[in-house]
Amino acid sequence: MPITNEREKQFEYLFSDIHVGNITSDSRGMLYFIPGFYNGKIYVFEDDKLINILQSNKKFDKPYEYIFMKKRPKGPRPSKYPIMRTNRNGTYYLRINYLSGGINILKDGIIAHLLISFSKGKYEIGCELFSLDGSQYKYQKLREYELPHSMWFSNSGKWYLIDKENIPIVKEFSLKLKK
Repeated sequence: MPITNEREKQFEYLFSDIHVGNITSDSRGMLYFIPGFYNGKIYVFEDDKLINILQSNKKFDKPYEYIFMKKRPKGPRPSKYPIMRTNRNGTYYLRINYLSGGINILKDGIIAHLLISFSKGKYEIGCELFSLDGSQYKYQKLREYELPHSMWFSNSGKWYLIDKENIPIVKEFSLKLKK
């Protein structure tokens, strides 16, 4: 997404510490990149050349929403925008709607992407599965949470979710894309 004006440049700079994105590679050396603020696309690179864009079947209107105020208001921040950053020009309030939680290529050649989405005051954790050419797609909702959770893929293809509501529980799970 090209940055079109100075305010957008400031926004990108101020919030770049949240999550730049995730990247993984397959056995052929292809690189698969997903921006941190997820827009429904996986960018496929060979060396340094973009060769394909895999598109999710889900609709992703806005990966994030923000408002900008020249003067920081007194009192609490707007509840719709829980994240705040300030610079010399004003204050940005942010709500992340779609965040990439990780990407991995499973043993069977399926791209697995963990997705965190925010709706109606809750975080939903789900998994998108893509075939390498993008011709097959599946989404599976895993769970809703009050707080976002930590997720991790092992090299053996196992997925782990750290349950922050019942610490210290680590849950192992798996999904398959039907061929």
